[in-house]
Amino acid sequence: MSFVLYVIFGAIEIFSVFALMFKVFSLPYREYLKEIGIMSALVTLSSYLLRVYLGIDMIVDMTVSFVMLILFMRYMIRIKLFRAIMISLTYFAYAIINTGTFLIYSLFGLNSDAVINDSSSLAAYAVQFTSSVIAAVVAYLIYKRNLGFSYIIRPPHDTFVKSKISAQEMRVILLVGASFLVFFMTVLLITQNKTFAGFPVVIFLYAALLYLAYKRDMTHDRPY
Repeated sequence: MSFVLYVIFGAIEIFSVFALMFKVFSLPYREYLKEIGIMSALVTLSSYLLRVYLGIDMIVDMTVSFVMLILFMRYMIRIKLFRAIMISLTYFAYAIINTGTFLIYSLFGLNSDAVINDSSSLAAYAVQFTSSVIAAVVAYLIYKRNLGFSYIIRPPHDTFVKSKISAQEMRVILLVGASFLVFFMTVLLITQNKTFAGFPVVIFLYAALLYLAYKRDMTHDRPY
């Protein structure tokens, strides 16, 4: 029964993450529901294998999931690698939603140890499902208000055509590296020391990435 619940809530979560990813960058979500369904199953099963069956730490699970999202965007949706990484960074936005939801639940007496140490507990499912609903609502609002970035053209991309990386994109790459480092340090602090000291820095770095994406959206002059 725990396996079934893990797969159900995990699949709902990944569907919400993809909704957020696609709508933030104004990509056609419904056209890829079959591919998203396959990927949701693969990510969820991978997470179950790592977290529950093998008992591996959360940070490894999140790293593997993030890499799988990039590979999915690159090879199944056929988006150029750099743009696939940019789109997959929306995973950080979901992580922020998830952590914020966890903090709010903790204020109301949720057993935080159960969420951190047992990913198949009812407390973990409550945080996971609430975060998924919030992410789906945010994705819907972005879609309805037409707030998504539009500088990445609809896939599939011609991956054999090379494009130069601009100075602005180099700044994005540096921010991505910093975001990875701070984000995983924050996860480590949360899981090991139960402290959220790095959480504001993660929000700041992701806000900076959104700002650079916004500037790129306002000034783009060539298709991606």
